[in-house]
Amino acid sequence: MKLLKTYVGKLMSGISAGSLFPQQPTIPFYPENEICPHCKSQLHVQKTWEKTIVTMDIGAFQAREIVLECPYDNTIFTSSQLRALAPAHSTCGFDVIVHIGMGLFVHCRNEREIMNDLVARNIFISERAIGYLGRKFVIYLALAHRESRKQLVRSMAKRGGYILHVDGTCEGDSPHLFCGLDGISEIVLDNIKIPSERKELLIPFFQRIKKQYGDPVALVHDMGIGILMKAKDNRPFVQVHRLLENVLSDKELNKSAVSIEDKAKVFDKLREALRIALPEGKNGLNDEGDETDIKTIEKKVSDFRDWLVIDEKRNKTYTKMIEQMDKYWEKLFADPLLVNTP
Repeated sequence: MKLLKTYVGKLMSGISAGSLFPQQPTIPFYPENEICPHCKSQLHVQKTWEKTIVTMDIGAFQAREIVLECPYDNTIFTSSQLRALAPAHSTCGFDVIVHIGMGLFVHCRNEREIMNDLVARNIFISERAIGYLGRKFVIYLALAHRESRKQLVRSMAKRGGYILHVDGTCEGDSPHLFCGLDGISEIVLDNIKIPSERKELLIPFFQRIKKQYGDPVALVHDMGIGILMKAKDNRPFVQVHRLLENVLSDKELNKSAVSIEDKAKVFDKLREALRIALPEGKNGLNDEGDETDIKTIEKKVSDFRDWLVIDEKRNKTYTKMIEQMDKYWEKLFADPLLVNTP
């Protein structure tokens, strides 16, 4: 196994981007149009230029763009495909920026770890540049969020509105990071850094969310005094925290929830014994199961029946199931009939 793993490692290293492209390849890019869409004239070449671009796919390469121009109105036509790969005046592609941002802020990796990971992908960027691109990722993410605001509003409206969850967090004497998100989609709507959760500091934040996304159908919070005072000043921010507390503390509701969970466990155990519709399957009761021998299934179902009977509560709850299993046991696990057909 170790020898096989060694050979696989050598094979993979032989087809890496660094091995396939020991020198930077040159890739040409052309405008999508060859004819001017306005005057229908044949476009002329205005210039050809090159720039180095680094992407996650192959690492660094030379992008050679042919820029075309209309001979009549001098309209310039460039390659939209090239513009989609990397920002203007930037070497690193958008996918590299996203990879670095996800590594820093989602996977909690440091600059050196990310640098080593990129080297293995034929991408060579310094730790300082990785920190800069991480900050750039945050800016691009904020701009993308702002440009998507109308789509967020339409999406939340289709679901009947949004439930605004608000809360703040801080470490020691550092400023509070106060955040508001939609409790249904769990999408962050807005955030702000404030010294404390005082009313005069929260008012602009609530007003901004209301202006951008409209009135929420409910407001959920930690019952801090600052938030309560603000919510009192704005009628549309409905208080649901106490209602949720009442629901969660309802004894009968909790008892029913526990009962449902117990029954789900029993049903999953039975399905597993019968080898049909396993919990992780996607076909539900239409799952045909595997080709397990009938005697093996009988043994597992027998163990399942004993598991029901041995517990007093389960024995009482599933009395009818046990009676049905006993009644049809021989028919359920009878040997198959052999039929001779012409």
